[in-house]
Amino acid sequence: MKYIMLIFIGILTGFEVNAQTKGVENEPYLTTSSKPISTGKDVYGIFEGRCACQELAAVLKKEISSDCFKTKWGLTLFQNPDTQAPSTYVLEGSFYRQAIRKGNWYNIKGTKSDPDDIVFALEADNQQTIYLLKGDDNVLFFLDNDKNILTGNELFNYTLNRVQKKPVE
Repeated sequence: MKYIMLIFIGILTGFEVNAQTKGVENEPYLTTSSKPISTGKDVYGIFEGRCACQELAAVLKKEISSDCFKTKWGLTLFQNPDTQAPSTYVLEGSFYRQAIRKGNWYNIKGTKSDPDDIVFALEADNQQTIYLLKGDDNVLFFLDNDKNILTGNELFNYTLNRVQKKPVE
């Protein structure tokens, strides 16, 4: 019985050691871009993603064609370089091709399922507020207006991933 208990404790210890390791999936991915990528102490992060179209259009109150299949997004979040407080953002994407969306962003607490979640609220004049759940430092999830996570479909999710500029070779 002691032998079985020691094996069990050993297995549990192994699970604990390996349960929360930093993996490749949590690293910013390298991107190449023809546009300049913002850098500096005033940049909180740059995030990109491809999302399903219809549900996100409904959340953002955007009129789109019924054959819209996917959207492409590029989000740059800026911060105060001294305090690291949120400041402004630039959002480029399928719904903002004619006019890039710019505004202020700030942190709020709580989603419908967890009052301690960190949510980024992106505001712009006369436009629907966009809510993004901070999954970790490298992943943001789109939320609906009631702060429920958007789940996506079999091809696309509603996720933005942190990117960094790919070094020139």
